[in-house]
Amino acid sequence: MTPFQISALMGQWLGAALCLGAIIVCAVGVQIEIKQKAPKGFLWITIGMFLGMTGSFIYAIATKMLGF
Repeated sequence: MTPFQISALMGQWLGAALCLGAIIVCAVGVQIEIKQKAPKGFLWITIGMFLGMTGSFIYAIATKMLGF
């Protein structure tokens, strides 16, 4: 494997990890929203969505770098 391919594979792992973290953060936000009906839940959901979008973008670019 070339260093370029290794870098792309690491990018895929990073993107997937960010997406998994986004799911967890959104789940925490939903639980806060259900229990407390607070705007704090919306903040967590928004942060989770931003992480998910960032992770998806990184994953897509890394996949394109590998040529899939």
